[in-house]
Amino acid sequence: MKRRKVHKDMPKWEVPDNLQSKNLALRIDQTIAELYEGGGVPICERLRDNRDAAMYIARRGLEVAILKAGMVRQQSLGPIIEDWSSIAKAADRAQAALSFTIKNLAGGKAKGPPDIFRALQTSKAFRADNLEDMFAQVDKAANILFEAERVLGLLSASADVQSKKLKASHKNEGEADTRAFAETLGETWFALTERRPARTQRQGENPFMRFLIAAWRDAGGAIDDSQGDASTVFVRSVDAAHRALPPERTAQMIKCEQTLPDWL
Repeated sequence: MKRRKVHKDMPKWEVPDNLQSKNLALRIDQTIAELYEGGGVPICERLRDNRDAAMYIARRGLEVAILKAGMVRQQSLGPIIEDWSSIAKAADRAQAALSFTIKNLAGGKAKGPPDIFRALQTSKAFRADNLEDMFAQVDKAANILFEAERVLGLLSASADVQSKKLKASHKNEGEADTRAFAETLGETWFALTERRPARTQRQGENPFMRFLIAAWRDAGGAIDDSQGDASTVFVRSVDAAHRALPPERTAQMIKCEQTLPDWL
């Protein structure tokens, strides 16, 4: 059976105003409440009697996740690829327009500057005190037009090659900002529960997935899950968040303070 596609819109990665204010209702508040109400994964022992601290950690985690994702996006190759692609397309259009102009000046196929000399000479675009100076201007202009056509062709081709090279390396980069967002929220989850995010894909069976999706929406992202489970678009990011953290047994062998992320 073919999996139905879920569409997500990327956030702008801007931290909401007054993020720590209790007057600001966030979707992640509900997922934190689930930890206290037996929602599959319990809150860690040190936070069991301090819900305000848990809320602070969750909101601080959301803030840092947004900031880190924004920094990653700024360093992403995506905008650079778009720039090179735009240059290639613009140069290609300019070369096509110039080739069309040269062809019309020559009255057909033009092999070189002499083919358009007469048309330029009779265009009355060039003025001089004597014919020799005028012919020199026309000859220079004809050569410039052909050289410009050649350079535009080279620019279009080289920009296209550069764009394709970057795209090839960008494939391995994936949605790096989404991954950075998920990994930071994975650290937040670990600080709240002392457990790594589960890899279970369905959000109904994975409290961390619900936490991540809620945080995504709180960050300004949108998910159209009318055609399927929203968790399907975060599977790789959740896997990265899981692998970035130590096993629970390792966490239990070290001091609680050392399981906290450095941004707390």
